Amino acid sequence: MGQAVNSPVQRGTPPANAPATQQLPTQQPVNTAPPPVAQAPPVETARPQPAASASDISELREQLMLLSTRASAAQQTIRGMQAQQGRSGMGMRQDITAGMDRMVAYLTEAEGSLRAGDAAKGKRYLGSAERELEKLEKFLGR
Repeated sequence: MGQAVNSPVQRGTPPANAPATQQLPTQQPVNTAPPPVAQAPPVETARPQPAASASDISELREQLMLLSTRASAAQQTIRGMQAQQGRSGMGMRQDITAGMDRMVAYLTEAEGSLRAGDAAKGKRYLGSAERELEKLEKFLGR
């Protein structure tokens, strides 16, 4: 039943008269040296911010006061609308209430930054608060 078939395939080197059709890859020597350590890029140290002048802080505080007054007026109007809509069984648009929350958060951060003497952050937060307030005022038709 099971006669062994003699196979002409040999392992190892091919016969001398066989055409060279495929070469086996040669084994590379194993490198036991540790991999090269990549150097980290130089760490850029934070440059100290120049101290904000008292006049810069004073000007930004005035902007904060004016913006807070506008924001308070918009909030009162929106809260009145919320109450009126609530009595009718409706609710205020979510984008409006979220914008009002963001505006309040930006104003709070601006005030904290100015108290800490960080004019750059204060100015950035004031700008963000004003953009949110402008959206609310547009909604209110102002």
